[in-house]
Amino acid sequence: MTSKKNLIVAYRVAEKISIRNLNNIDVILEATIIRRSSEEIELHTSNGARIYIFNFGSIAFFNCPRVKQKQIINKLVKSFSNAISGAQVDLFAIFDHLYIKTGEEKTRVDFDIIMMSDLDNDAIRIIALILSH
Repeated sequence: MTSKKNLIVAYRVAEKISIRNLNNIDVILEATIIRRSSEEIELHTSNGARIYIFNFGSIAFFNCPRVKQKQIINKLVKSFSNAISGAQVDLFAIFDHLYIKTGEEKTRVDFDIIMMSDLDNDAIRIIALILSH
């Protein structure tokens, strides 16, 4: 089994994000909407990165370059100021990250890494949600 290390990063950007008011988010962020509810939006980019926007004011990125993360957050805040309440003064000050290593025989969680045999969409979403809280 081949081992792969993935990075997931979550930012607290606001007190609340009104998911309902994020019209054309897919066009603005140049990504495809995979899941949308009143609580969250999951988007996938053409290069395989994933973006999770949560109504409690957080955004998580899976395998997305840091430069792209900042561009996406800036686009989101600029384009949807009416949907974001209580935006942080420094949008990049409050964040956390975690590595997800696949290809392991046994699932194990350490301080900054989760090791597991395989990774599916539901696992990524749950990890993004937990890290975002």
